Amino acid sequence: MTRAEGQTIPPDYTLVRQLQQGPNDECWLAADKATGERLFIRFYPADTANWQEALARQADYRGLVHENIARTAYISAEGGDKYLALPYYQDGERFTPDGKPQTRLLALLRQLISALQYSHQLGIAHGQLHPGNLIVDSAGQLHITGYGLPAKLALSEEDASFLSPEARKATLPDISDDIYSLGCIIFWCLAGKRYSPGIELDAPLPSKLALLLDAMLKPVSYERSLDLKDLQQALTQHFEGEDNNTIAQVSFTRPGAAGQEQEIDATPAAADEFRQGRQERQVPVLVVLVALAGALLVASLVFLALPKDTPQPVVGTPNSYPGASPSNPAGQGAAPSPLPPYRQAQLKAIQEEAIQVTKDILRLEVELEDMGAQLWAAYDLATIGPQLEAADELFRTQDYEAALTGYEAVKAALAAIKASKDEILAARIQAGDAALAAADPEGAISAFTMAAAIDPQNQSLKQRLAKAESLTELLKLMDQAKALEREGQLEQALHSYQQAVTLNAEWQAATDGVQRVTASIRQAKFTDFMTLGFAALAAKDYAAARNAFTQAGGIFPDSTDPENGLAQVTLTENTDFIAAQREQAQAALAKDDWAQAITAYEAALARDASLIFATKGLAYVQERQKVENELKRFINDPTLLQADDQLKAATATLATAYRFNSKSQKTQDYINTLSRLISGARVELPVLVTSDNRTDITIYRVGHLGKLASKELQLIPGRYTLVGKRRGYRDVRHELALLPTQSNPATVHIACDERI
Repeated sequence: MTRAEGQTIPPDYTLVRQLQQGPNDECWLAADKATGERLFIRFYPADTANWQEALARQADYRGLVHENIARTAYISAEGGDKYLALPYYQDGERFTPDGKPQTRLLALLRQLISALQYSHQLGIAHGQLHPGNLIVDSAGQLHITGYGLPAKLALSEEDASFLSPEARKATLPDISDDIYSLGCIIFWCLAGKRYSPGIELDAPLPSKLALLLDAMLKPVSYERSLDLKDLQQALTQHFEGEDNNTIAQVSFTRPGAAGQEQEIDATPAAADEFRQGRQERQVPVLVVLVALAGALLVASLVFLALPKDTPQPVVGTPNSYPGASPSNPAGQGAAPSPLPPYRQAQLKAIQEEAIQVTKDILRLEVELEDMGAQLWAAYDLATIGPQLEAADELFRTQDYEAALTGYEAVKAALAAIKASKDEILAARIQAGDAALAAADPEGAISAFTMAAAIDPQNQSLKQRLAKAESLTELLKLMDQAKALEREGQLEQALHSYQQAVTLNAEWQAATDGVQRVTASIRQAKFTDFMTLGFAALAAKDYAAARNAFTQAGGIFPDSTDPENGLAQVTLTENTDFIAAQREQAQAALAKDDWAQAITAYEAALARDASLIFATKGLAYVQERQKVENELKRFINDPTLLQADDQLKAATATLATAYRFNSKSQKTQDYINTLSRLISGARVELPVLVTSDNRTDITIYRVGHLGKLASKELQLIPGRYTLVGKRRGYRDVRHELALLPTQSNPATVHIACDERI
């Protein structure tokens, strides 16, 4: 449904302006036509379930009279628009622990617990307790809204996370649901994150609070048990410490009605109490204006109804019927002498002017009360009260001229107070800043509280007030940090200084402390890393030494000491590495392990290419390896010596091997074996070839043998290929390896016997 400013909804509310348009609701500022009271109207979707049930339950919640419980002013009937009318809190904000000092957070939690204690004692549960139903006004007063709302309202996932498992299923509200939700809210305040089963914390919670929260956050309702008094005591001990030091209430005095001094509380809570009291005690402006207009209308009707020949003074007053006077209070008995018409008209005009001035006075009073003038102009307002009462008395006695003069004096005095707002505001800000600079939390809180009452929309004042409220804790942190710094506990001191900066980033001593201790910690860490690096270098733990010097360089990048340390690590490591490779190479040479020796020399040269021992050693080992590989090649396959060029190469290799000064037994065995092979390389050996007289036989590189039954040949050592052919049969091929070390004649049978 489309809604517009000025629209009237039951019972008699006028929509003033829209405050919020959400996915599941719509919020408006409204005015009650009958009383002029400002209201907060929240419209819900037309298909909201259980609305009739909520209507029925509202009667139970009418008796909840507590300063922290927002009583529902009106809930719409089933069938039309579904909406709820609640008190309107100017500058009200959704509850959140973010950015709040501990003193403010503790005060809000105390208010929440106190309200729940009250409702639970009456057997009434909220059931839908989440941050969206907790409003904090500009004076720091917490208000719980939403008592008796339908359980199946659509909620954001953020708000739904604060509800118990039963409440999420839209069951009837139970006290155990409130205990679970309260546990989630306190967990949020303590841990800085929202609760969920199995959540991991950055730091453990205090043991006593952890036990209480564990009892509150049980997944099953009948397991949740809690004494709210114990919880409040544990929270106080956690936030304020064992000595329960708190920021003292700031107050000042003003003269009372009987000459006595009356104490005025100047805390934010007192400012809100004053505003709320004004709304409860004062008659709304609209009601007064309607009453005055009604009085004038009655007076006019009476004047017109009087006989023409007996004119009477019928000018009415706000507090009497027309025709009444001090001597004739009921308008009965002998009437006073009639006044001339001109005088009557004159008095009527003066009366109307006086009424108009009273309207202005009412407006000024409301404006001053909204400005919190009872805090910053208490004495002046107290002196105006008797003046206003005197003017009212003159008006009641129909001395309208004197009453008008009195009213105008009151109006001028109120206007003067209003005009002095900026001057007083500047003075209070100046006094508050001076108190902050002088580390006077009480003076700063008093000054900024009054300044915030004058200008409640000023965000800078709110920030100043927050700093003032956190000043006591800040000074405590500063003393703690200085003591830790003197004792050399630098990490703990830095943490305390940082906490102080978090409370007030403009506190120069805290900022200087962070910088000073940070520099000391850096220097200490630098020294520790350098010491660790040289110790690791002496122990030849080069990886640890290099890591330590690198860490030191990261702390002071401009320092040359870490760079020099790294250079020493590299030099020492290279020297040790090269020496180790030289030892490995020499050990490998002793065992004729040429591959291992080459690896060692090459590793040394990779570190330092100018090493002479490694260069010469590598050349020598490579030559030895090459000669030995050649020796093994001929020994492994003596048939290679059949070719003249290979025989020549084997002879040259053998001559090179003879020239080595130092030869191991293995090398000498290689030399002896190859010598025997070379000696027999050209000695012919007998070979007997047999066949079937039908196969034509040929020996490659020897000659054609033809068909034969058997034939003996003399061949030098080597590899020979014999091929047999016969028409109509598959060819036969035979490979013969004739070795010089062979002692028995070789026999080869060649016959084609597989028909094609």
